[in-house]
Amino acid sequence: MEKNKSKSNIFEPKVFVCGEITKVCDDFCSVVLRSDLPKIASGTHITFSLKDWQGNSLPRCGQVVTLEQITLFRKGWRSLFAAPIQIEV
Repeated sequence: MEKNKSKSNIFEPKVFVCGEITKVCDDFCSVVLRSDLPKIASGTHITFSLKDWQGNSLPRCGQVVTLEQITLFRKGWRSLFAAPIQIEV
């Protein structure tokens, strides 16, 4: 009998999750969450790797982004998908 794997440390959003980039380093960015989520409070910092960035240009401080596949690691929350919020005109 196969055991069910627990996903208690993974937050799979069913709503729009966005935050503002507060720090850009060589290989990662830090985002501050703009609103409360079921398991994560507003103001919490979430990081993402630049390899998980979906934008056409590098992310910038102050840019608002959408986050998905948010997972809790030993050092904090990490998003495995980050993309810019863009409006096509």
